Amino acid sequence: MAIYDEEYIIRPANYPEGCAGRGLCIIDMGSYKAAVVNLMGTVYMEPLDNPFTVAENILKDIGTPNIFVDFHAEATAEKKAMGYFLSGKATAVMGTHTHVQTSDEAIIDGHTGYITDAGMTGPEISVLGVDVKPAVDKLRFKFPV
Repeated sequence: MAIYDEEYIIRPANYPEGCAGRGLCIIDMGSYKAAVVNLMGTVYMEPLDNPFTVAENILKDIGTPNIFVDFHAEATAEKKAMGYFLSGKATAVMGTHTHVQTSDEAIIDGHTGYITDAGMTGPEISVLGVDVKPAVDKLRFKFPV
């Protein structure tokens, strides 16, 4: 079985049509269902389908009020805008990508949990998860990592 066939492994929902995998996972917990949606931002990133439009379309008929959105984006403004856009529509919007946890957790409009970036799970003594010496050499001497 290919990794993209796994039900609980998702990729951004706004990838182009025809890409392997799915951008939404609904988990049946017995007495309730929870949805996880992954979207990728477009500011300073590769061009993709508009994440706001894709989010709006997915959330229309998702079938559960328990919706967790992982928004993988570079720009903090785009992440914050998505948090406000999904306020009242999603249970939580968590930004990812920049590897450094922000300290701006909030409940938007009394409903939607939000943080701009959850941070990185990885080695503390590193440069964004990369061994220190090669990362420094890349920045200092333009060596490939």
